Amino acid sequence: MELTLKHTDSPYIRGIGFLYLRYAGPPEQIWSFIESSLQDEEELVIEAGHRGKRSTIGQFVRSLFSSRDFYGTSLPRLPIQTERDIQVKILQAEKIAERAFHYFKNQQRMRVFQT
Repeated sequence: MELTLKHTDSPYIRGIGFLYLRYAGPPEQIWSFIESSLQDEEELVIEAGHRGKRSTIGQFVRSLFSSRDFYGTSLPRLPIQTERDIQVKILQAEKIAERAFHYFKNQQRMRVFQT
């Protein structure tokens, strides 16, 4: 599993690994596998029908583990407590990333608070 999720040749191999993890992964270990990939900016195109939808690995992972549906296919349910924990951690990671983005965007303004 680790080799598939960390594969460097293609984002599609990693995407398949995350999809497999969602279907068959041990629920108590899911967070340890997905945590480092939530902010991954490598692009992939997810095709549904005739049109392709551009996404990043991070967006793909967040959507895969925060919903019960994947392009019209019902995903297996996770234990309720595990699902809640993962969703909370995903939201926390998104907030941290958003704050970091605003910090780097406004570095000049943030320097005022450092003195």
